[in-house]
Amino acid sequence: MKRLCWHRGNLLVLSALLAVSASSGCELLNKQKKQKNALEFNEKIVSFNKRIHEKAFTLGDKIGKRLRSEGNITNAQLEESLAAVKAELKAIRKEAEALKVPDHDTARDLHKQYMKFLDGQDALGEKLTTAVEIVTKPTKQPGPEQMQQMQAVIQDIEATEKKSLNELQTVQRRFASAHGIELKF
Repeated sequence: MKRLCWHRGNLLVLSALLAVSASSGCELLNKQKKQKNALEFNEKIVSFNKRIHEKAFTLGDKIGKRLRSEGNITNAQLEESLAAVKAELKAIRKEAEALKVPDHDTARDLHKQYMKFLDGQDALGEKLTTAVEIVTKPTKQPGPEQMQQMQAVIQDIEATEKKSLNELQTVQRRFASAHGIELKF
């Protein structure tokens, strides 16, 4: 009987160890799931920014070619590229609003800052409208006046975007640090 009691004792200890081990395993799996969700959330924001960049780069390239009188860029092509930038921003805003935000203060902060960043991108979209209007004025060749106007618009866009992007990256760094994510800017 004593031996049976000892065996039960070992079973209890073994059961307790298994329960602790399973609990630790669940915590590890839960932590890994949270980190995976955080990583996916961050990657989604990165993908949004890549999409914005692609559309804006295409428009900027066409504006530059028009200013340099290269490639026979038409007003319709410029307006189409501008519309594509604005449509992409609208689509991204809708996706960002619907994005599942991980349950963490830094994730909520990042989402809030990203929505603010998109507000700034919308404002920059209006400045891009001004840029397109400058190069679609009825002139035969881009003149010094167009170049000066464009330079002022570009400087304004760059300064505004730099500030907005720095604010976003600051919050994104805190988020990444809290979730063990390595960022590359």
